[in-house]
Amino acid sequence: TSAVKPFAEILGVFDEIIVIRDDSALTLVGDSLAAIRKVFGCDAIVDLEIHSRLTTVFSVVTCAVNRVGFYTGISFWRQKLATHLLFCNISSGIYYFYDQIAALFGGQAPDMGMCVSAFRKQLGVAQRTPDAGSLRIALAPCCSELGRERMLQPQEWVGVLGRRFSREHPSRKIEIRLMGGRSDQTTLDELSELLGRAFPGVVTANYAGKTSLADSVRGLAEVDELICIDSALLHFARLLGIPTISFWGPTDPASRLRVSDLSHDEIHYHKLPCSPCVH
Repeated sequence: TSAVKPFAEILGVFDEIIVIRDDSALTLVGDSLAAIRKVFGCDAIVDLEIHSRLTTVFSVVTCAVNRVGFYTGISFWRQKLATHLLFCNISSGIYYFYDQIAALFGGQAPDMGMCVSAFRKQLGVAQRTPDAGSLRIALAPCCSELGRERMLQPQEWVGVLGRRFSREHPSRKIEIRLMGGRSDQTTLDELSELLGRAFPGVVTANYAGKTSLADSVRGLAEVDELICIDSALLHFARLLGIPTISFWGPTDPASRLRVSDLSHDEIHYHKLPCSPCVH
């Protein structure tokens, strides 16, 4: 979709991106038919969506020779619709099941070091040189409409940052870059004012909605660490090799974050009885 396109573009791994607009029924049907016409009868189609019925239907209608898809304990109806069907346990690490796709094509997912190197090269960004006299932190407290309960309250961020700042020498200068989408601008303006009152010596700047996704991700390469909730920026920071401190709500971090020797992740998670309870 149009919303997903920027995320696909920034990775730099696709030869062509076909957009299916979903802003109205007319554009959804029209763009879907155009896309099906373009890929009809192709050698293989991979459906990465685990919960979407629409992508399952789309995959079948393409009449691809090989149709790779997932099913879960509650989507058994998919079992007759794919030529290569992979089971996905949503309580386990999603990356294990994506690895199966690479194996089907005789490939292997590269290690994190190769991914970080390739992603930085794609973006044209270099590793930031640490500065003993200053600390630059990116704060990403917002998320998409799916699972807004992931977000912390403003006063909770004051507590989080207060504990983080206590590790630093009092003379070290601290800068906070608030990051989010255009719809988060007002929320982050209010948070910026609150942080300014709580930490008078800390410089805060709100970048929400002022840069494209690509520029926001490049901006991550300029910070020393990212403090955030479970969101896209967390995964981009890890792909840049940036240390992260993350706070998790309804989603189990073990289902999203593959442990690697290169990762510097501090994870805060208290398992709720319902977790993972998104989907």
